[in-house]
Amino acid sequence: MAATVRLQRAAQESTSKQGQEGASLQGKIKNALDEARMLVLGSEVLVGAAFRTFFQPGFEKLPAALKGALAGATGLMLIVLMLLMLPGPYHEITEHGQDTKALREFVTHVAGLALAPFALSLGAIVAAVMEPTLGLKAAVGLAAGGVVTALVCWYGIELVARHLKPREREMGQNQDDEEEKPIPVNDKILQVLTEARVVLPGAQALLGFQFISMFSDSFSQLPESSKLVHVGSLAAVALCVVFLMTPPAYHRLVEDGEATEAFHRFASRMTLLAMAPLAFGLCGDFFVVLRKVTNAVPGSCVGAALMLTLFLGCWFGLTYALRRRHDRPKLALART
Repeated sequence: MAATVRLQRAAQESTSKQGQEGASLQGKIKNALDEARMLVLGSEVLVGAAFRTFFQPGFEKLPAALKGALAGATGLMLIVLMLLMLPGPYHEITEHGQDTKALREFVTHVAGLALAPFALSLGAIVAAVMEPTLGLKAAVGLAAGGVVTALVCWYGIELVARHLKPREREMGQNQDDEEEKPIPVNDKILQVLTEARVVLPGAQALLGFQFISMFSDSFSQLPESSKLVHVGSLAAVALCVVFLMTPPAYHRLVEDGEATEAFHRFASRMTLLAMAPLAFGLCGDFFVVLRKVTNAVPGSCVGAALMLTLFLGCWFGLTYALRRRHDRPKLALART
């Protein structure tokens, strides 16, 4: 009986502690990052599946409009992936791994923004997949209905709920528990390792799709230059996987599993470094897709280059620019 009472008391204390953490700024940021991370893996798998679609025998039978729609859907899914992975660089570069109110707002806005191209991309994929079975008009109608349903569920319901509860939302935003505090190195390491763990399975899945594509009949018919670009993209994604698997090895072999600031810096840099070859790998295969659909090398180069600029510009350029803007007042205060 006494043991049961102790277990119940421990469970109540644990629940109370979790509730306090969830109400704190750190708890809210953790929830926001976890929600964004839930979408990252699915997006990476969908990107890999989209790349694989262009090498299937049924792709050549699609109408030209649906081929273009699939290429556009792949581009949109890449933008979704770029947006969903943006909080990681922002957290490590702009906010120096600290939990801030600006980080919470940034994650919320970015995750919400990513859902719109996600819905449009899924609609285009549904139309292409259903066309051979239902016909063009029925497939497009089904896809349009799916897009509308997704947008209503992802935006409409939330907008109505926010309109009905403005006072409660304002009270929640003014709570005193949303205090910005330096987080322990253990928590910083946990966050950066979680970011690496979320990216790694998707990169491995993408690598598997790239390997499989090389054994398809459609791949053997590609121009030699496209084959070389695909091989380069495969190597870039493989390099990304190697970089992401380096922090755990370093943690065990160098730090003996201890949580140190030096390991946090190393893990953060390796995770950020892995994102550069991932961008090149994704955009390289996007060039292959565009060239296969349009058969226009200059236009495909421009499209892939623009996508690469978007990836690198947002992941590194934007985050470093925001970091300098955030640090400028602190530097001025320190000098005075």
